[in-house]
Amino acid sequence: MVRMFLAPSALALVFATPVLAQTPTDTAETVIEDADEIIVTAQSTAGSVDTDVPPDLVLTEDDIATYGASSITDLVAALSTQTRSGRGRDGGGPVVLVNGRRVSGFSEIRDLPPEAILKVETFPEEVALKYGFSPDQRVINFILKDNFRAVTGEIEAGGPTRGGRLTNELQATYVQITESGRINLSAEYERASAITEAERNIVQPVAGLAEARTLSPETETINLNAIVNRAVSDAVNGTLNLTYDRTDQAGLFGLSTGTEPLRRDRQVEAANMGVTFDGQLSRTWRWTATGTLGQERVLTLTDQIAGRSATRDRGLSKLTTGNANLLLTGQLAELPAGPISASFRAGYERRSFRSSATRGGTT
Repeated sequence: MVRMFLAPSALALVFATPVLAQTPTDTAETVIEDADEIIVTAQSTAGSVDTDVPPDLVLTEDDIATYGASSITDLVAALSTQTRSGRGRDGGGPVVLVNGRRVSGFSEIRDLPPEAILKVETFPEEVALKYGFSPDQRVINFILKDNFRAVTGEIEAGGPTRGGRLTNELQATYVQITESGRINLSAEYERASAITEAERNIVQPVAGLAEARTLSPETETINLNAIVNRAVSDAVNGTLNLTYDRTDQAGLFGLSTGTEPLRRDRQVEAANMGVTFDGQLSRTWRWTATGTLGQERVLTLTDQIAGRSATRDRGLSKLTTGNANLLLTGQLAELPAGPISASFRAGYERRSFRSSATRGGTT
């Protein structure tokens, strides 16, 4: 048995040894005798972060599938313990990149299906500095597939075994990724019924009061999201992101002088636009420009006398935000120990808030 095991090994050595000696040259002999290390040079995956800092975690397609996430939002939540920074007082949230590039906001990728991801890389806080972020944030880079197209739908329904609060959700997403860019369109509708005090067996001293008070209001939500990414030129890439969100709530907060419940309605509308451009200035210098503009409107209507809309109190507020950032990164000089890299960032932000209230007919 020993001879049978060793014979193939010896035979392999006999045939392997002449391969190195068939055409001996002085160069080959010098490399073999003098070399004390082996250097392997290979191209990195397209979309990887251009840095010498190795990633802390790399997830392949099979690894991503094990999380069972239906969207990148769910995947980021599942990775929160591995992407949360321990630096600073609380540690900042992770920086999100797509194919090694900055995005105007998380909404650019929140509705992408995990099946569109080729690889996920996470990096330490040092890499965040290169992209103009604070040193208490880690980096997550999503590398997307070059050619991908999908239409996905999701339906959810649920509720407790007793006590009310039924919920249902509908979501549809269209994704197309090609060499020239990507398109992502998504729509989501969600509805949840109210929970009254009576459904939680809360006893009130007045008859009918528990039925006229809600612990959680009836809620209806609509979310629309559109992303278009294209190459503006050979050296410049651009992304446009448009979002619209609306939430309507209806709750009860007691009885009027009669037996009719008092109602409070609340409507929240938010519309946002994000733009990102990035390009290469030279072999070692890259620039990125991001801008966002958004407005949130909140309207609240509260009954004073049930059934009489003219007596409703009214509150209205509008929050308008806008910001622009320009980032320039590259190498300043080359030293024996390595290059000196620098990041220059300039930004502008404006916030405007206006509100009005009408109570008892007085504004």
